[in-house]
Amino acid sequence: MKVILPSNGLLGTKWLDLREPKFCDLRKTITATSDEYLFKYEFVSGLCEFDPKKITMDDVQYLYEIAASAISFNTLKFKVRCSECDTEISSEFSFADDDIPVKTLHKDSRKCKKKVGDEEYVFHILSAQDGVDIHTYGLDDDEQDRMVEEATVCKVLGYDITDENIEKVRALPVAIYVACFLFVKANRHGMVITKAVKCPKCKTEARVRLELDSSWVKIDLPTFVAQYAQIRDCVDFKSFLDFTIPEFKNFIDYLNAEAKKDE
Repeated sequence: MKVILPSNGLLGTKWLDLREPKFCDLRKTITATSDEYLFKYEFVSGLCEFDPKKITMDDVQYLYEIAASAISFNTLKFKVRCSECDTEISSEFSFADDDIPVKTLHKDSRKCKKKVGDEEYVFHILSAQDGVDIHTYGLDDDEQDRMVEEATVCKVLGYDITDENIEKVRALPVAIYVACFLFVKANRHGMVITKAVKCPKCKTEARVRLELDSSWVKIDLPTFVAQYAQIRDCVDFKSFLDFTIPEFKNFIDYLNAEAKKDE
């Protein structure tokens, strides 16, 4: 499937050929990293080939959302709590029927400059590789959130993540430190997945924004084994791993239909 990236080719890659996830891809999620960004990066990199320096971190999220939609048959079922009465609301988002705005980057978004005193700072759009560097730096550390934050500022300013540059970041004027995150937020791109919901109890209406985390594609070992158990009398394990999720469902439907004929 040809996917036009929301970064609009800003870092060098405008589109990628993304294949549909298979059970062999889901199998890898059983032992995958717990870091959200690294998980998504590894999952997506198994579905298409790309130079991580030529796509953005938000491109990775965009590709992940497309893959997740394929696994969920283009429908995301979710639950939220009513902000007024705390009632649980069940709803679903359809990639086929609901409106999905896609924000893209402008060609002038790659860098911007800000001067504080005699120092001029240049802000940079973060590449997928920057994301890997940032999250690997803070991986499995007790202060991971703070380390990721500092490493993000390093990369936005175009610095390598080194002890020396981390100390430089810590000494930055607060205005620059905050401006780095405002720059990232201002240049967010990709799908805007929202859904209007209504509380069945108090009738309060709200619009919910869905953030697709790793839970949308992760599978645990018992579930994975149970899926294979449904077809193990008909298909060997290697062939099972090559099924996409829609193919698996269609095969199960076929087996059920054949079983009914024999009743």
